[in-house]
Amino acid sequence: SYTDPRGMPKLPLPEFTIAGRSNVGKSSLLNVLTGTAGLSRVSDKPGRTTQLTWFEVGRRSSADSFWLVDMPGYGFALASEAAVEAWARLSAAYLRKRSTIKLVLVLVDARVGLKPSDVQMLQFLEAEARLPYLVVLTKADAAGPPQRIAQVAALVQSGLKSARRQLRPLALVSSQRKAGVDALQRRIICAATGRSDLLPEATAPAPRRR
Repeated sequence: SYTDPRGMPKLPLPEFTIAGRSNVGKSSLLNVLTGTAGLSRVSDKPGRTTQLTWFEVGRRSSADSFWLVDMPGYGFALASEAAVEAWARLSAAYLRKRSTIKLVLVLVDARVGLKPSDVQMLQFLEAEARLPYLVVLTKADAAGPPQRIAQVAALVQSGLKSARRQLRPLALVSSQRKAGVDALQRRIICAATGRSDLLPEATAPAPRRR
């Protein structure tokens, strides 16, 4: 884990960054994406993640290796204003300057859709960081019937109609039920390696935390 951009890993591997509001389910998604329970600590207290944390996926000597990077959550957190501002500066510096970022996964709670802090992050990625991103709707199992989820997804996408850097379509997942996880794994792995035939299980051994 890192709190200073100057100390970040130097290996030139593609990075997939997980961003989202505090308590949107970043840690749960990391655990199911990698198939490693407890890799990232899950908490019901907003603001638990306070550093940038790298998880190396795959064999370092192979072309299939890449990083998953967990960012501090934005929005409400059980922390001081100074601490939240420090996390924001760290995250902004990372997104602006890190040349190995391949894709940012922006997690949005499917129960509520886009919040102002989500819109602010997406605008930052579009205009300042200029990075490609994929919006991932989380907690689909708790978002109501399919019609309700479809409505939320449509509203989210309508708010992004002028987006130029968004990877479409939206992703929809439930970490609790592991629904949609395989499809998201394949999108990440294909983007990292360029191999559309690569299966998620081919990324063994287990991820290593940095």
